[in-house]
Amino acid sequence: MPYSKLYGYHLSMGSLTIFSVATDRYLEHWINLVRSSSGFIENNLSVQWILFTNREGEIPLDIKLNMKDRLLIKPVESLIWPMPTLLRYKFLSNVSDEITGKIILYLDADMLFANSVLLSDLTDSIGNNEISLVKHPGYFRPKGISRIRFYTFNPIFILKDIKLRVMNGSLGTWEKKTKSCAYVPRNQRKDYVCGGAWFGDKDAIIKMCKLLSERVEIDLSKGIIAKFHDESHLNWYSVTYNCSISDPSFCFEPTYPQLFSIKPKIIAVDKAIDLRLYRK
Repeated sequence: MPYSKLYGYHLSMGSLTIFSVATDRYLEHWINLVRSSSGFIENNLSVQWILFTNREGEIPLDIKLNMKDRLLIKPVESLIWPMPTLLRYKFLSNVSDEITGKIILYLDADMLFANSVLLSDLTDSIGNNEISLVKHPGYFRPKGISRIRFYTFNPIFILKDIKLRVMNGSLGTWEKKTKSCAYVPRNQRKDYVCGGAWFGDKDAIIKMCKLLSERVEIDLSKGIIAKFHDESHLNWYSVTYNCSISDPSFCFEPTYPQLFSIKPKIIAVDKAIDLRLYRK
């Protein structure tokens, strides 16, 4: 049974919380993200935005006036990379009591809405599970005839993919340090997910973030930083718990030829690409 029916959601009366971390130069990206959402989120969907930033005094007035009490700004320190991204799970856990959305959607600050996103898009992607993670666009491969077409027109990927499978057991940049809490054994590596977008039921997302925050802290206490930071820990979670895996339409990278058959909903910023090309 689809998640939306299981939980009895009225899609026209739903609520969503979108949260991002935007410190230093990433605030400008987040501003563009918010403005790009205009017209692409269904009108009857109540959206709360949560922003963690060290530039809380620089939010444009038009955004503040438009969002009013739907924008929750949480000050954080300016931290050395990769701490701002690695601590995202801790940031969310710390404000769990202030989250109003039934569904929580995490988005990297440097993303843009490119097409309509309905609550039903999210709940359908979640399916029978409580959380949906997004297949990493760089490691997504089409199936069937589309796969043959992709490799035929992009033969360079054949050798690259063979090499990755031999080295890692699967496509993806998995954490290989056995002492890290983000380590995934070779025989469990399958669908590598991205850290740029993920979503799910409020309680399930909060529970996940609390767990991953604890595991990040364990790593830090040992002087360990996972290979791809928060994304590495998310991939550990993906193979350990039952999650739905969505296609890269929620984290679309315009320059990747393997995504030719996917209609983007949210794209990763590429300044060389005209966003209008993807609004179809």
